Amino acid sequence: MGGNKQQPKARTDFERYVEELTNSTSGRRMFTITGLYLDIGLALYHMRCEAGMSVVTCAERLRCTPAEITRMEEGSFEFTLPMLVRIGDVFGKKIRVVFS
Repeated sequence: MGGNKQQPKARTDFERYVEELTNSTSGRRMFTITGLYLDIGLALYHMRCEAGMSVVTCAERLRCTPAEITRMEEGSFEFTLPMLVRIGDVFGKKIRVVFS
């Protein structure tokens, strides 16, 4: 039962930066938007895989490049409403917006 107390871990500059972002309105908005892009990208990935569709075929049907499909699925693509409508059309899905 010795005095083996652990020292608190020093925070990194990155940890301080993330804390500042999450405590600001613009930072929270950025994380929310990024989360939405990731959600959409993951949904696209699952729909594409379920359809047995390659990245190249998906790009052809969505009238974009394979690199854009990859960026979409990674969550680093800024989706537009027309692109979301095309995705819905290609996969036979309706788009629904919910504010909660």
